[in-house]
Amino acid sequence: MLWGILLAVHLIGLVGYSLLLRRVAVAGKLHPWVLATLLQTGIMLPMLAAVPFLPIELGRIDSSSAVAMGGIVVLGVFLLFGITKTLEYLQAGTFSIVYSMRAVIVTLLAAVLLSELPSLAQILGGLLIVAATLIVRQKEGTQLARRGMMWAIAMAVTVSLLGVVEKHVINEVGVFTAAPIITLLVGVIMWTVLLVKRYPLPKKDIVTRPILLLMLLRSLSNWGFVFALAVGALVSVATFVSSLSVVAIVALGALLLGEQEHLKRNAVAVVIAVAGLTAVLLGGHLWPLTLSQQPGREAVVVTHSTDQPSEERPSDTYDWRGSAHDPKKIIISSIGVDAYIQNVGVDQNQEVAVPNNIHMGGWFVDSVRPGEKGLSIIDGHLNGNSRDGIFIDLEKVTTGDTYVIEFGDGSKRDFRVKDVKIVDLEDAAGVLFSQDPSIASQLTLITCGGTYDKQARLYDKRVIVTSELL
Repeated sequence: MLWGILLAVHLIGLVGYSLLLRRVAVAGKLHPWVLATLLQTGIMLPMLAAVPFLPIELGRIDSSSAVAMGGIVVLGVFLLFGITKTLEYLQAGTFSIVYSMRAVIVTLLAAVLLSELPSLAQILGGLLIVAATLIVRQKEGTQLARRGMMWAIAMAVTVSLLGVVEKHVINEVGVFTAAPIITLLVGVIMWTVLLVKRYPLPKKDIVTRPILLLMLLRSLSNWGFVFALAVGALVSVATFVSSLSVVAIVALGALLLGEQEHLKRNAVAVVIAVAGLTAVLLGGHLWPLTLSQQPGREAVVVTHSTDQPSEERPSDTYDWRGSAHDPKKIIISSIGVDAYIQNVGVDQNQEVAVPNNIHMGGWFVDSVRPGEKGLSIIDGHLNGNSRDGIFIDLEKVTTGDTYVIEFGDGSKRDFRVKDVKIVDLEDAAGVLFSQDPSIASQLTLITCGGTYDKQARLYDKRVIVTSELL
């Protein structure tokens, strides 16, 4: 898949620039602010070339989103400078282990700000990451215990906050509006400070192969991750792949940079950190399953896709379960749909689960609720073994058609169809997880289509309907 290739590019860039930055920072020929500015310049140059072709909508920026964007700029500047500064004190491998604390911090932020309580697996994973941070060591006599560790933890906190605010801003104004403005503002601020402070810019130390390679690798790391998310990579998967860089950085740090002090101890810390990351980043999918098994809970989340979904049509007395704010029914009059909606999560194949009844839709709980700012997803079956499913006629809807989502509290929201696509199976994820930059509150419907492959037990196409909130 394309997003897999892009994540591989991100991983190569991340590992490469982390190791190279450590070597350049230790050499001490350039001020940390100069190095940070050059890193941002590597990110900024491709954006400068792309700006004339991007659908930037300044009208979508209100006062609250402007403040949030300002916060991202401040955090972005601090992060770039802080990473450069940290690598003056910490070896690349040591920093990468401590930096994995960001997974724990993100989980805590989600619990505090979003009421997303962690699962037992996530709590255990967090403890493992903390243990890895306590175990890691480097050459005696360094400032690891104080200054280096303080900078590293500060960077983990900063990147965690940055991710939360970035997600909010992208949902509010769209990625094609937010990304160029933020990227260019950070670059302008860093170059302004550099020139005002008159930090030395010796040509012999800047126009060199290592520095140019450093800028290229930083750009690959940044844009590889961004575009992987844009074409369909799940955030959890992308973050996990990114975090795996700790293995390569420790190994290559020892091989290429001579970071071999306490190597066995640090290797153990890497194993513990990776186990913790796996539990934190993937363990979140265990929580909805736990909730569904506990009596007295409202929400039931389907986390297993079955090849034999029920074909029994729910009666008028169907016991729907969900919160007041969850989508309860979908009514598409133009194709005769009036059906209940289940909550679905990520299934055993790490894909969006399908409903366990062919007559019901499935709202993907890792997307926003229909009508909220951002991208919401509802899937449904085309058919069963002997009966038509909820979305048997989905490809018949046309641009301009309207339909209704009813919520648990009885409230309703209207949506208008903006686009209908029939895409190949391998391209479906990229289309499904892409938000139209012109739509603030997008609801995407998806079902099977095309020809059924009996051997693979799959349809070769997907019908995808993009809608906007009225």
